[in-house]
Amino acid sequence: MIFDYTIKFSDLVHLLTLITAVFGALFALYKWNKNMHIKRADYIKGLIEIKNNEWILETFTLFDYDTEWYNSQFHGSDLENKIDYTLTYFDFICYLNDRGVFDEETFMLFKYQIDSIVKNKQIHNYFYNLYHYSQNNGLAISYYYLLKYALKNNCIDDSFMDKASYMANKLYNRYLNW
Repeated sequence: MIFDYTIKFSDLVHLLTLITAVFGALFALYKWNKNMHIKRADYIKGLIEIKNNEWILETFTLFDYDTEWYNSQFHGSDLENKIDYTLTYFDFICYLNDRGVFDEETFMLFKYQIDSIVKNKQIHNYFYNLYHYSQNNGLAISYYYLLKYALKNNCIDDSFMDKASYMANKLYNRYLNW
């Protein structure tokens, strides 16, 4: 068997084409990656801008100042819509975090608000009612990811899961029919 070690002009053209294709692919990958970072930043910016929504700001005034808002007149009120809007938004943030969409630094942009929610005693009472209503009726719990975050970070007491604890624990009331 005889090997021919001569390089033909066509071989050089093929090699240059291959090198050009590799560099082109690497450049396209670089540009795509840079574009994804810009899109991600725009998406996060949009999420941050929503935090300035009038309903969310009004709701956080209640949370930050420990205002008592969850009572027997809450369900069906305008306040329920505002609080549900706020909780839905931050439940979505917790969902994104749970799915690994956010890194730790990005999640920190929302952590203050989420911690304010899950540490609020009125929220505990509201979640208590929603949780036991859902359990009793075979429904999915509203604000699952907020509740999951609260439980993971020990923000809710041990009696939360006991549906009879509203009788002994003054933190909980039974405002929903379960």
